[in-house]
This record gives sequence, structure tokens and C-alpha cells, in this order.
Amino acid sequence: MVNAGASFVPVAYGIDDLTLGFDMQGSGSIQRLNELPGSQTRRGKMLGEVVSWGRWSHLLGRSVAFWKSDTNRLYVQAKVAPEGELCSPVRLGEGIAELKRRMALVGLVSYVEPWVTRLDVAVDAQCHPADGKLLLDALEATRLPNGWRTTSSGVPRSTVYFRARGTEKVYARAYCRNLKTKTGEPYGRIRLEVEERFEPHACPVERVSDPEFSAEVWRGRYASVSSTSLGLRRRFNPWRPLSGFTLVS
Repeated sequence: MVNAGASFVPVAYGIDDLTLGFDMQGSGSIQRLNELPGSQTRRGKMLGEVVSWGRWSHLLGRSVAFWKSDTNRLYVQAKVAPEGELCSPVRLGEGIAELKRRMALVGLVSYVEPWVTRLDVAVDAQCHPADGKLLLDALEATRLPNGWRTTSSGVPRSTVYFRARGTEKVYARAYCRNLKTKTGEPYGRIRLEVEERFEPHACPVERVSDPEFSAEVWRGRYASVSSTSLGLRRRFNPWRPLSGFTLVS
């Protein structure tokens, strides 16, 4: 249980990254995709090449593209906000338009609207470092629904994962943002992040652009945890409006 009075102030919320699927059949880009350099992975050919000093350079910069020639589909794990920031759902269309522009510059065009296969949404909260560390400790000890389990990494603990029972599939993770970016006080900024996956064509971009949809995805992982094991007040909803919340005993 987290001590009474430990306060967290949400300072950012939105989409961290998402994976888009593009049907390339009939686009005229298939030969180009087959010829582009890359590295074969279980997700398909990761497009890019080794450059100076053995460093890997992705074809689309910060976004990672995988080509699956067996299905004629291109999957792009897209960063749709400036580095270190989260993308507001209402601005997702702008980010995807910029991604399509970068794709066109390297000769990749799809005439079918993409769909979402993975969505990562997050809330960043500032807090007293002692409270941030205590929150991660409490999350690691939480009993999760659906038979899920927690694992953690770091010494001292800096990241907590919500995983499926019997597999390494990740449903959510909470971690110290300051330790990852090497800025600010350790445990002074905590990110609560959720991963949601969808079958091909099941989740159109328009759906993810609705802020309430992204909020529901996030609450689906943390709401039951916050209102029971952690003792967060039920009014905890940093997504809308963006306001503070308090942990109670």
C-alpha cells in the first residue's frame, strides 16, 4: 500500500508509438520493397542497412519498417511525436501524414488507408522521488487480474511489467522516465504505459484518433489496479482533464 499523501501530478499523456499496417498490393512499390536492403527478422525484413562504425540505420529514421513479402504488407512501428514527447490522439493524423510523406520520398506508396496493429499509450507524472520509487515497488507487488503477473528490472527497481500468464507478452509497463533519459532526479517522473494489439484491419486510424478510445485503452490496464491495490482515488483520470491525483492509504 502506498502511504497517504503521496502526490503525483500528470504532466503529459498521449500516444508513445504505434504500429501501422499498409497493404502494398497494387501500389507499384512491391519490387522496390523486395530490392531494398534489410535484415531478416521474425517480423519480416527490417528495412535499413549498416552504416559507419557498424551502426544500423533504419530506412524511415526513428520509425522502424518491416516488409512481409508473403502477405505484401508493410508494417511500420511509427514514432508520431518529436523525440521524448507523447502525441495527442487528435494530432495523430498529422503524424501519420508526415510518415506517409517520408515513405513517399523513398518510393513507398500505398493507396489503401493503414490500420493499427499495436498502440502504446502513456501518462507521465511528476512526483517526489521517494513516492515514485514507492509506486514502482507497489506495482511490482500488485496482484493483477486475468492471471497476469508482474516482473521488474533494474537495481534498484526502475521498471515494472504487467505480463501474460505463462508467456513474456507485455500488457503494460511502469518505469522511471528520468532514469531512462538520464535527466532530472531519479524516480521524479514516472511513466505508466499500456500496450494494446489488434488484428489486421480491426482497428482503423480514425478510432485511435478519438481521445476517449486511447483513454479507455489506458484505463483498461490501470483503473482496477489503481482503485484497489494501490489505493488511488477513483477520481483518478489523468487523461481528461489533465489534473493531479493523490495516492491514499
